[in-house]
Amino acid sequence: VGTIWASASHPGRGGAGVGRLAEVARSHPAPRIAIGGVTPARAEEAIRAGAHGVAVVRGIWFAPDPRGALIRYLEVVERVANPDPPIHP
Repeated sequence: VGTIWASASHPGRGGAGVGRLAEVARSHPAPRIAIGGVTPARAEEAIRAGAHGVAVVRGIWFAPDPRGALIRYLEVVERVANPDPPIHP
């Protein structure tokens, strides 16, 4: 679902916003991936609005530390999508 936030990939177009993502989540049971202007901070908002995950290009591709950026995105998605991880003995 996108473009959620304004993105350099779509110059001159604003994003649809997380309200659109929530609307799609209410009306379609299929898994939803948020794309467009997603940052690690915005990833949490997207997941809470109904996304199952996020798609990112520039946030990783152009990051000074791509591996570190990827880890930050994964940590946010994992923390928000699985707030109660299983306890392992």
